[in-house]
Amino acid sequence: MITSKKSEPKRFSNNILHFTPALVWGIFVLYFSTVPGPEVPGLFKSLNDKLIHSAIYFVACFLIYFGYNRFKYSSPISGKALFSACVISILFGGVIELLQSYYVPGRVGDWYDFAANASGSLCFVLMLVVSHRALA
Repeated sequence: MITSKKSEPKRFSNNILHFTPALVWGIFVLYFSTVPGPEVPGLFKSLNDKLIHSAIYFVACFLIYFGYNRFKYSSPISGKALFSACVISILFGGVIELLQSYYVPGRVGDWYDFAANASGSLCFVLMLVVSHRALA
């Protein structure tokens, strides 16, 4: 007897729902990272560039990780989810730098920007591990 799984589409839609904040953040970052050089808002130009990069990818890693964990901080740290979130956010930062270097007029990809992106993601990993150990 063949039975159909009616819960499959709901499960998929719930998974997408958990990652919606990360997807919206990614679109936001992609949009503002591909704005041609002279059109970047003055507020962003006046702040420390590397600090902004770190903060952006800290938030990206945070949103991806908590998407995996369905926004439950109390659950134990999932190494697989944490590794995946960190790798995805670092790769996204690398792709953004490549896009800026080759396709965005007035913008250049920078290895230091990529390092700042990665450091923001790794800072989230460190913060999460330290905070979980402190609360344990």
